[in-house]
Amino acid sequence: MDTDNFRNLYTDVLEKADSKEKECPIKMGGPGALELIYYACEFTKAQNVLETGVAYGWSSLAILLSLQKRNGTLYSSDMPYLAQDGDQYVGYVVPENLKKYWKLFRFADRESLPKIFKEVSFFDVFHYDSDKSYYGRMWAYHQIYKRLRPGAVFISDDIGDNSAYQDFCNKMNISTTVVEYSGKYIGVFIKQ
Repeated sequence: MDTDNFRNLYTDVLEKADSKEKECPIKMGGPGALELIYYACEFTKAQNVLETGVAYGWSSLAILLSLQKRNGTLYSSDMPYLAQDGDQYVGYVVPENLKKYWKLFRFADRESLPKIFKEVSFFDVFHYDSDKSYYGRMWAYHQIYKRLRPGAVFISDDIGDNSAYQDFCNKMNISTTVVEYSGKYIGVFIKQ
């Protein structure tokens, strides 16, 4: 796949998002493998996408750029940033015109995910980037895996933090791919 095409196609949107991040008074997580996330949505012709962890909203932006083509919906779980009074900046880089395709749940995953599952049963793409603890990941992976349709793409950021992703894939007998991106590791598989 031509990943440069994504950057060329959305140059203006990405430059505006970058400017918004720079003007933001608080620091959160920056952009990850946006191309990977965008093309996972394109590959599956995604209608319903689930992500955990939003921060500035870079992954949300990549997903929404794809979903808008099919009038799909992004369901996001993101815990409030109470300590740094940064709640108002969650999803800050997402342009207003894309927010109509987005449902943001502002709770910890253990509270958000059951609420999201009441609204939609199956997902085409899942992007995990929230609770980095071993048990937090294992709980979420199991909850979400059973709600992915066959052919869905599962993406988990920062898998080098602990062995949760590897243990999950081994337990479920999943053949996975690990992608290195900016010195971090991302786990990706297609549900069979």
